[in-house]
Amino acid sequence: MRVVVILALFSLAAASNLKQRMQTVVTNIVKDTAKKWGDDTVMQLSFKSDTEEFTVAAGNVKTPDGKTRPATTEDTFMYGSGTKPVVAATVLRLVDQGKIKIDDKASKYIDPWLQKQNGTTLENIFGNAISKATVLDLIRMSAGIPDFEGVGVGGTDEFDDDVLKAGKSNPFDAAHYSATHCPTSSRAPNCQTSAGPSLYCEPGDCSGYSSTSYQVAGMLLTSVLQPEASWDDMDQRGALGLSADRYPNMQFPNKGKISNTLTVPGKCTSQEWNYATIYDQDASMNGWTCGNVIANTKDYAQFWVDLLDEKATDPLVSDASRTEMGRITRMTQGTLPGASYGAGLQRLRAGGYHSHSSDLSSFLGHEGDTYGFLAQGGFVPGLKAGFQLVLNRDYASPTRTATTCLVQIAAEEILGQTVNLGCQYTSQQVVV
Repeated sequence: MRVVVILALFSLAAASNLKQRMQTVVTNIVKDTAKKWGDDTVMQLSFKSDTEEFTVAAGNVKTPDGKTRPATTEDTFMYGSGTKPVVAATVLRLVDQGKIKIDDKASKYIDPWLQKQNGTTLENIFGNAISKATVLDLIRMSAGIPDFEGVGVGGTDEFDDDVLKAGKSNPFDAAHYSATHCPTSSRAPNCQTSAGPSLYCEPGDCSGYSSTSYQVAGMLLTSVLQPEASWDDMDQRGALGLSADRYPNMQFPNKGKISNTLTVPGKCTSQEWNYATIYDQDASMNGWTCGNVIANTKDYAQFWVDLLDEKATDPLVSDASRTEMGRITRMTQGTLPGASYGAGLQRLRAGGYHSHSSDLSSFLGHEGDTYGFLAQGGFVPGLKAGFQLVLNRDYASPTRTATTCLVQIAAEEILGQTVNLGCQYTSQQVVV
């Protein structure tokens, strides 16, 4: 009995030390980031494994009404493209349940709904070739559908600018814009719009990062699960089976004010976007099924475990679907040529792309860059742990740095391994 007690105390001590060290890291990163982007910079981090679970936060929350308070571990944020893994998992759950087939043509399901909701079809929007696109093509971004981001003179985000000015959006406008506005020729040499709607390529012949492809995947989900519903009434939470007790703060608002669900305002770091504050706009501007999730990081860390841990007690998808999500290929078109992507999952690395690939530094997850927020999360096999980070600035360096530090310090604390991934925030004490 004495041995058991001693081991239990050791485990608790290790867990407490990891949390304390990551609180220090997050606090110091926020201090440094605030020097450039303002004293209302906030970061939150959650970590979940079989032996440890914690959330830490740092910074001050300032709302437009002038109130200021310390950030908490219960605060909620926007995750942008972090929504895509949730949508991909939902599509594959339908496959697991036999409600759709992975190699079915997507238009088979979408067109009847699209005709009722918007009086059109996928072919009307994207041209005849889109009829070849399968269910899997949508979530692997291999349907040839151009993105609405990175489109415009010099690669500017004209559609995003319009959304910010209007304070609202819808998936039909995004689809039509993507079909008629290709990225710069160097990014999509086969995308032509002068003669009408076009694709990057024939479906299945290429892949290119496309948030629009995930808005079309949302049309698929709605057409199958709620065929009589409008897009903004889609119950994404219910579709994935996210129970309130397991994911109490994960929501997918499509209408109403963002602040009805969001507790931490985001700040755009671009002059092009007028350093806009994201808080009171209409929730539709978040991008529907390509970027509308609002949650705290604790729920997301749980999501990564349930999705990617092969020994998860309550897995979200089948082994076959998980394998498909993690089947990584290199993108050939669009705004991120060469990016490593699967079905709603990215291959990410702690320590940057120059770090050695291992089951610690290399992991599956997703980064999310949206108006006023930057997030990164995933499941690290070497730690057998899920994690999620988010910053209320659309600026990637702090979250990537925090990810590097988390993996490096967790390897030391949990595994007793010294792994130098380049973390500069390893002190046990807060630097004032």
